[in-house]
Amino acid sequence: MNLRGGEGRQIAFPARDSIPSEILTEFPPTEEAYQTICYAFSITLFDTHKEYLPTSYATRTAKAGIIGWVRQMCDMSHPLRSPVSSAAFFHKVSRKYTKACI
Repeated sequence: MNLRGGEGRQIAFPARDSIPSEILTEFPPTEEAYQTICYAFSITLFDTHKEYLPTSYATRTAKAGIIGWVRQMCDMSHPLRSPVSSAAFFHKVSRKYTKACI
């Protein structure tokens, strides 16, 4: 997840993820309010993430599932690493985050 600023960073690697950047880099007036934003974002991030993990993650073979997922994420040519897949993932996060904050 890349939270760097958007100005002049179009060639940054990895590409900036606009949804988490917008959620996490707009600071409310209090630390407590920012903590609430971070908690809500983390919950929705991991809730969405579990949809992408293989079913083996919830069983005794969880280690194999996690290792497989890490290999996919480290392979920059893997379809899940594409900008389209990343945008779709963060769009799901955004929908859940918005729903959680209502």
